[in-house]
Amino acid sequence: MQTICLLLQKSFKTVVILHGYMGNKDKMGQYAALFHQLGYNVLLPDARSHGASQGHFIGYGWPERNDVKKWSQYIIKKQGSNSKIVIFGLSMGAATAMMTSGEKLPTQVKAIIEDCGYTSIEDELNYEANKLYKLPSMVEVPIVKLLSLSVKIKYGYFLSEGNCIKQLEKNHRPFYLFMVKRQIRS
Repeated sequence: MQTICLLLQKSFKTVVILHGYMGNKDKMGQYAALFHQLGYNVLLPDARSHGASQGHFIGYGWPERNDVKKWSQYIIKKQGSNSKIVIFGLSMGAATAMMTSGEKLPTQVKAIIEDCGYTSIEDELNYEANKLYKLPSMVEVPIVKLLSLSVKIKYGYFLSEGNCIKQLEKNHRPFYLFMVKRQIRS
């Protein structure tokens, strides 16, 4: 993983900023600047298969949640047990943040902020199949199910496991949600 760290020597507050699908850390500079001005250290990674990071598979947030857990441990190792960590994500990064929220996280993770994530990987792929490719639901659902089986065989999980709602049900931390009724896509 390729990351950018902006550190403030006297701050124990750190935000992990997660970018969206086909984005990278360089496109999240405005968020990094905002949190930095608010006194946060900033950890700004490129997600798997994005930017300068390695990989050939984008997991839409489910495998990436484990990376967020590792980054949290890294922050604690560097800053100590007084760390206060916020996870912030945009779009796919928001879904990653929500999927991370249901995991066993260190107590130093204090809050999660998501901006326009999706409810589940399956819902997002069905949406894309319908809106972008105009596939009828009688075709899109079987295609997504077949894709899910392929992901299970190759990467070890079904797409249905990447469900933000189920993960949020297990969350016990403060959570801030930014959402629009209908996301406008270019």
